[in-house]
Amino acid sequence: MAVHQIGEGGLVMYWITFGLMAFSGLSFAVMTFTRPLNKRSHGYITLAIVTIAAIAYYAMAASGGKALTANPDGNLRDIYYARYIDWFFTTPLLLLDVILLAGLPLGVTLWIVLADVAMIMLGLFGALSTNNYRWGYFGVSCAFFFVVLWGLFFPGAKGARARGGQVPGLYFGLAAYLGLLWFGYPIVWGLAEGSDYISVTAEAASYAGLDIAAKVVFGWAVMLSHPIIGRNQTDGSILVNSTNDPFVASASHVPQRQGMFGGMFGKKRHNNAPLATNEGAPRETGTTTGTTTGTGTTTVGQPGTAAAV
Repeated sequence: MAVHQIGEGGLVMYWITFGLMAFSGLSFAVMTFTRPLNKRSHGYITLAIVTIAAIAYYAMAASGGKALTANPDGNLRDIYYARYIDWFFTTPLLLLDVILLAGLPLGVTLWIVLADVAMIMLGLFGALSTNNYRWGYFGVSCAFFFVVLWGLFFPGAKGARARGGQVPGLYFGLAAYLGLLWFGYPIVWGLAEGSDYISVTAEAASYAGLDIAAKVVFGWAVMLSHPIIGRNQTDGSILVNSTNDPFVASASHVPQRQGMFGGMFGKKRHNNAPLATNEGAPRETGTTTGTTTGTGTTTVGQPGTAAAV
């Protein structure tokens, strides 16, 4: 029985990747918090991506976040579950960085993100499997990957084209880069966790290179695209409000349906209902009817005027 564990070169690669993620996180924090409050949504998302990845890579570089797992061939191999925890959170955020440009509604956004989450979970189940059922997990995970791609390049692309301006070009560039890059992950999985064909050190270097490209390089591309994103901040999506930023509450906007998520639950607000911030302010009255005392005649008031008495 052979025991396959990471070598010194793999640990060095983990430390380098941690450093790049941490440096990018600090840079993105400065860039995000020096922007107006209503222009920070992509900054928050991109900052969260590299921060989570930095934590995961620190754990792996410190020889943590792993489990020695038996392969079907009888060998033992280090499986780094820390990277799957990282991907569980960061890959949906990467998708949001792209999807928010297209202004997709909440329902479409959710099924793309949930397909991505299923893809990551099945990859983890397959990696930890001690028998050949791992390839079944792998196959279904790849199927969910194609669902994600379909969401990016069909409803997502349609939404981006509808927004016009410079948004379609930026959307297609980011989506194509991310989609093509993600094809590398199942290839490495098949050679590493799946078949035990390459060493754990080679696996570490391969995944680290992909993560640097998918998070650091992609993150800088998003952050440096702020002039385009800022001018075309998503306002067509149910995820955002009238401030054009999903993380900043509007001071003067009440959605058509009040309640959780501003539209999924709660009572429908009538068109003539006052805004929440104006509830105590004087309002013009509509057409009212008053009755004059002793004459039996009525006078119809005009909008904005009191009824005659």
